[in-house]
Amino acid sequence: MTDLDPLTDLAHVAKSLEELRLDAGTNGNDRELDAHLLEFHRKTAAGRAGVFNLRLGDLDRTRAVVFVSSKMGRTQRLPLDAAFIDELVAFARGRGAVDADDSVFRSKSGAPLSRNRYVTMSARFDAQGDRIHVTDRRCGTTFGDLRR
Repeated sequence: MTDLDPLTDLAHVAKSLEELRLDAGTNGNDRELDAHLLEFHRKTAAGRAGVFNLRLGDLDRTRAVVFVSSKMGRTQRLPLDAAFIDELVAFARGRGAVDADDSVFRSKSGAPLSRNRYVTMSARFDAQGDRIHVTDRRCGTTFGDLRR
């Protein structure tokens, strides 16, 4: 086993994540949703439950935080930049979210994100990660790692 250069690994991860972001924004049948999901996972490290449980009322622009609920019912207060909160609110409202209890992540039809759609997107990102070498066993970066 060779010694790893941390700076080289960080540069590789940054380049790979940028390639994955580019892919999310240019492929798939709902590129806007994919890009927001990827960025939300990247910025919060929230799991799938955090995505499915996220409501408009969980986004607090004033304090630059998001309240993320896990599948175990625990809620975490996580920092999230106000600009991205604004993007998420605009995205959700543009797809029909009105009330504080409305889901943030929604399909083009306005329906809340389905588990099937999420699994399909996740598998595509993992496959793309293999293609663009995001899956690097030395530093273990995969889309799955971003969403756990």
